[in-house]
Amino acid sequence: MRVSRFPLFTVKETPGDAEVVSHQARSRGKPDAIELSRAERLRAYPQLEGICEQPVEALDRMWASALQQAVTQGELPPNLHLPTVIIGLASIFYGVPLALGRAGATNIASMYKQQLNIYLAGIKQVSQR
Repeated sequence: MRVSRFPLFTVKETPGDAEVVSHQARSRGKPDAIELSRAERLRAYPQLEGICEQPVEALDRMWASALQQAVTQGELPPNLHLPTVIIGLASIFYGVPLALGRAGATNIASMYKQQLNIYLAGIKQVSQR
């Protein structure tokens, strides 16, 4: 798995995406993982091989798994502090839709990509010190 295949990079520019994330950001506590049917998974992520077999897990656990795999494969530095990186990812995940607001919802996928590229470049740069 490459870092570029994070689910954040596969966010589709569909009406309602920003509203869903904004609602989760405003709620107290972590949202429960929602089980999606096979049809919902294929419709949302048709390009992701194995999407139907992917276990449902909370974002932080999913990100930890993906980050650890990226470290193992040499895509990210071995001295990552996963809890800190996950907080940064959550800030991007919840912050981008809030910053864009309803008017910017059509640009959400490209903005996620930009913010993640900046964040990942910063992680790599800081870890070299």
